[in-house]
Amino acid sequence: MLQSFVSNPTHHFEHWKLEKLRQAIEARNLNAFLIPKVDLYRGEKLADGDDRLAWLTGFTGTSGFGAVSLDNAALFVDGRYSLEARNTVPDAFEIHPLDNKNIVQWLSRVVSGGKVGYCNLFHSVSEVKSLAASFTKEGISFISSDSLIDEIWKDKPHPPVSKVLYYPEEIAGESHTSKRQRIAQKLCDKGINALLITNPGSIAWLLNLRGNDIPNTPVFHAMALLYSSSNVDLFIDQKKVPLCLNLKEERQVRIIPERNFESYLTMMTGTIQIDPDAAPKKFHDLLENGCSIILASDPCLAERTIKNETQIRLCREVQTRDAVAYVEFLTWFYNLSNPTELTEIDLAVKLWEFRQNQPNIRDQSFDTIVGSGPNGAIIHYRVKEKTNRRLHHGDLLLIDSGGQYLEGTTDLTRTLVVGSPTDKQRNDFTLVLKSLIAISQASWELGSTGSFLDHLAREQLLNVGEDYNHGTGHGVGQYLEVHEGPYSISKKNNSPIPNNILLSLEPGIYREGEYGIRIENLALTNAKPGSGLDNPMSCFETLTYVPIDLSLIAPDNLTGSERGWLNDYHTQTYATLSPRVSTQAQAWLKDTCRSI
Repeated sequence: MLQSFVSNPTHHFEHWKLEKLRQAIEARNLNAFLIPKVDLYRGEKLADGDDRLAWLTGFTGTSGFGAVSLDNAALFVDGRYSLEARNTVPDAFEIHPLDNKNIVQWLSRVVSGGKVGYCNLFHSVSEVKSLAASFTKEGISFISSDSLIDEIWKDKPHPPVSKVLYYPEEIAGESHTSKRQRIAQKLCDKGINALLITNPGSIAWLLNLRGNDIPNTPVFHAMALLYSSSNVDLFIDQKKVPLCLNLKEERQVRIIPERNFESYLTMMTGTIQIDPDAAPKKFHDLLENGCSIILASDPCLAERTIKNETQIRLCREVQTRDAVAYVEFLTWFYNLSNPTELTEIDLAVKLWEFRQNQPNIRDQSFDTIVGSGPNGAIIHYRVKEKTNRRLHHGDLLLIDSGGQYLEGTTDLTRTLVVGSPTDKQRNDFTLVLKSLIAISQASWELGSTGSFLDHLAREQLLNVGEDYNHGTGHGVGQYLEVHEGPYSISKKNNSPIPNNILLSLEPGIYREGEYGIRIENLALTNAKPGSGLDNPMSCFETLTYVPIDLSLIAPDNLTGSERGWLNDYHTQTYATLSPRVSTQAQAWLKDTCRSI
């Protein structure tokens, strides 16, 4: 499905919204209220009716946090969205870096000794615990309340209702029965009676099901209880389950109307495990009177990240299939007589046209990012009709895109140039390429953390005083979320990185007001054979093979080893793709993949 380039009419700031919210805050005898960028399921992408922060502020990024007092308001965003927030959010909101410490400090300043309200449906167990402890130290009361945004948002869109579909076992590589029994055995071993699963991706993976409640992400909204018997209760809008799906008979799944979920929790007994980082605090409160609660991570998260042999085989094929579409797009672009007649939207539409020619394409994996010139410096820029920019000679084009194929999910970024690049652009691009090569060639002791790998990528930039304000890489699902946890390559991720997970590698440089540069491949973590060391070693297997623009490279800035990697990469790119692309693309590919 092609993205919309029209701004969502409900996602814009109007002063009356802020005033109504302040009236609701005052009516509850509160001094401030928190508005996180989450829904019940804590997914990255939200349905229109769940994006309360966008409705209030107009901020549409995927990560943010709002705080409103009777006299002040603030929006907290991570580094990916700092420039976007400054450019799009009204002056009624102060903009600050997203961090619990910053949130607490801001509130302690504007509501000293006051009462801060929150809705316990949209804050996790661990989040409430952390904030409550910090607020207590500042003399602030942290008080559970209704969702005040829902109270004033009178024309809120209805929840999405998509049909649940079976996901074939021959693609998943493992039966739903095997998955359920494997996770259930983990519960039995710990004396746990049931596991509460609130993450839609985990439910979809566990039951080999998919849906379409969220654009670009083939999941459905539901809650699930997996019992130590391996049976499952699925709490879902029954309109989502077609009569032809005999879930109870075929998958030992009992369908229960989602409206009964909270009352069901109050009647539960025994020992139940919930994920403190995902489960809403309200669910914990409903369970604690009748159950013994174990706080531990959702085991499905780590299990589904590790790809089996079938998934790995299909993943390699899907990345190649997507690369064919991308090379056809690049051939079209670089053969244009006058690219300055085009806009960012034109490029996004054309790229989707080429992807649609590939077998089993279902959707984009996210809204395509086409940032030309200064728009490329906005890390998660999404082009809309109001921001759509025509290309100019000398522009760098940052194009970050991906596809949802039935067999897997893709994500790749290439930076292109309109005409000839400047020396500064070449030097910056080459620096990013050196960073990509460094992480692609890295080997590490099995069990090393995501933060350790992150430094290996950044070192090339840090040595010359540069850096990028986002993680180096994220996990990728199989026809699921394009951003899949819990593993990532970032400064803050201290989880040991296992083998057989799919990660993006995407360093960058962003010059505000000028351009952005990012190069992104997907890679699989593998055991490294024959290292000769006592401890097992791991390395990356690159899966994305799409040419890197040679005109943007300053060859003298590359070492011999780096040139060797690039030449080998392009040799493999040509060998992989040339039999599968058009005659015109073959000729372009051969020239583009020449050695330097």
